[in-house]
Amino acid sequence: MKERGIIFNPENREKVRLGTKTLTSRIIKNMPKEWHRGYGAFENNPNGDEEFIIHGDCGTKVMYGRYRVGDHLYIRETFGGYGHWLKVGIRKDKRGRDCPKLKWEYLKKEIKYDFNPRPLIPIKVTSGVEYWRKIPAIYMPKSLARTWVEVTEVWVNRLEDMTERDCIDEGIHPFAPDGRQKESNIPYMQFQVLWESIHGKGSWEKNPYVFRYRFKLIIKGELKDVFKAM
Repeated sequence: MKERGIIFNPENREKVRLGTKTLTSRIIKNMPKEWHRGYGAFENNPNGDEEFIIHGDCGTKVMYGRYRVGDHLYIRETFGGYGHWLKVGIRKDKRGRDCPKLKWEYLKKEIKYDFNPRPLIPIKVTSGVEYWRKIPAIYMPKSLARTWVEVTEVWVNRLEDMTERDCIDEGIHPFAPDGRQKESNIPYMQFQVLWESIHGKGSWEKNPYVFRYRFKLIIKGELKDVFKAM
């Protein structure tokens, strides 16, 4: 079991937190042209069947998903931290010129979740001005994560090869506000729209191979006291 970070857009992140999204599909990069499925099972996990890709001469190569059954994933999200940029040395820029090497220094042991300041105030990073900085999700350490999930199942198929149940598990609500299911609210069609809103127009028609990861919410203990969450 490994602990790894994963990123969702804000809408899907909230669905994971509420328990209405328990499945995610991730495009397989460098998919081999010739391959077949491999299967692994885990005695201590009743939902532990896991598919992987076998390829190469006589099946000598194996490609696993980024996340494996049993892995604990912490959801990285954008957050706000208070501090300033600190000069720690000199570095060369792309043209070979000397420029300051900077490091962000936190001045308050607290962070703000769902931080999206408006309007954004342009601040020169060399100025030493103290401010609340919007920090991208990719930089969130696991010690500050407030949502964790455990991977329970992994399988491989084409993007479009999914059931209505899969679409609902991806966080799609099958009904309109009035409780009726209209054509535009069919989960499969809604998921197609959602996919293209994330990956771009035409990305659904490409129908790439994906790893699908089913997961469940878990309690990972209290936030570590690196910072106080606000």
